[in-house]
Amino acid sequence: MMSANDQDCVRALIEMYRSLPCLWKIKSADYSNRYIKKDAYEKLVAIYKEHHPTETVDEHIVRKKIQALRTVY
Repeated sequence: MMSANDQDCVRALIEMYRSLPCLWKIKSADYSNRYIKKDAYEKLVAIYKEHHPTETVDEHIVRKKIQALRTVY
């Protein structure tokens, strides 16, 4: 079972992910722009770090987390 902090983190990540169509909307003009996508992933990393300050987090970990959430959905 997930802790309340993990649930809050997942909710915050999903909300931020939804607000960044450059990561998921193929027809978005920014979908192909790697610099905009990198900035978007940095926002997600910042949210993850807010909820897990003691963990070492980078873009790769957040990408895996998002992919896991998409797979479950």
